[in-house]
Amino acid sequence: MKPSNSRIIFVPLGGCLGHLSRNEAIAKEVKKRIPTVKMIFAAGGLTYEAAKKWKLEAVEIPEDASQKLLSQWFDTAGEESKSSASRIFFSLSLSFFLNNILRWLKLWRLKRDFKPDLIIADGEYPMLAFCKAYSIPCVFVTNDLIPTVPNLIGENRAKKIQRALDRAITHLLKWAKLIIVPDIPGTTRIPAELDINFTGPVLKINLEDVPDKKIIRRKMKIKTDDKIILVNVSGTGAGSELIYAAIDAFKKVKLQLPKTRMIIKYWPAISDEEASKHTGSGLELTRFVPDLFEYIVASDVLVTHTGHTTLMEAALAKTPIITTPYRGQIEQLINAKRMEASGRVVVIYPDELTSDKLASSITLLLKNKKKCLEMVSANERYVDGKGASRATDLIIKLLKN
Repeated sequence: MKPSNSRIIFVPLGGCLGHLSRNEAIAKEVKKRIPTVKMIFAAGGLTYEAAKKWKLEAVEIPEDASQKLLSQWFDTAGEESKSSASRIFFSLSLSFFLNNILRWLKLWRLKRDFKPDLIIADGEYPMLAFCKAYSIPCVFVTNDLIPTVPNLIGENRAKKIQRALDRAITHLLKWAKLIIVPDIPGTTRIPAELDINFTGPVLKINLEDVPDKKIIRRKMKIKTDDKIILVNVSGTGAGSELIYAAIDAFKKVKLQLPKTRMIIKYWPAISDEEASKHTGSGLELTRFVPDLFEYIVASDVLVTHTGHTTLMEAALAKTPIITTPYRGQIEQLINAKRMEASGRVVVIYPDELTSDKLASSITLLLKNKKKCLEMVSANERYVDGKGASRATDLIIKLLKN
């Protein structure tokens, strides 16, 4: 097989658009080097909808698990009793198992018709078994190599599940032809027997292609002295708590800094009808942002959950970050603590999330230029915009061999 005749299927983890975004970044880089390569994305739910909006060739497959259960887990995990958290956890696990049977069937049909030479799976561990079963080389991409089981279901039970998960995932990862971690060394637990390739953050924009802030603001008709706060929630369906805290916080910030605007990307955390009730007086709620990176560049402060790709895009855009991790997602909590320790973000932990806390954090960054410059400088050391190019080097080498 020649790389010029290659066929690649991308399977990004559903719900979180950061997985789709970095897959798109790799796809663009591969296409630039091998124009004749054929590529298709297989995704479900919000991820599939985003792929179509981004004009990617995509086929729809079932979600990994019930988005309703996933949202319930993230939104209520910190408040539920252990018995209730256990019920949600095991219902979610059953949903994951059943949905992946349906996904396997749909992907089998896609494999039969598309005849891929390579599958690139982003956070999709079941794809390693799928590729092994049909002898298709698999590139596995993840910034969190072995997920941590939350302690909400009881410490002893969590430890047992963690040990089993560690063994299972380590075994699965041995089936990957190539493992790419889009971050720097020291950011994830690595089993000794695995060969890992750290590429740095994989983003759609190179450092030299980052648009000028003033040009983007003129394009968006933002006045020179306006302060823009961008609030971005994840695609899991959780996040309503952050949205309502941000709406109330904006009113308080506006009293101190009248020339302030807030843009909230709200879907799917709340409905369109609910969002329409809050728009006005400098507050804009938008369902979908076609180019989130441009909005991040144009903003003076980004308020977001602790998804890896969004944080790395903000670092590249030199935009100060306030982040609040989900209660039920350990990966986000670890990301937040690690970045906070190196001065790269301001963190509001789930139990601290109030409109007062958020308003004071936003006001601090809007008024304190020194704090913002320190944060931007700390982030510059971690992001150079070349991660997609490094990942593509590895993938093309694999195709040639």
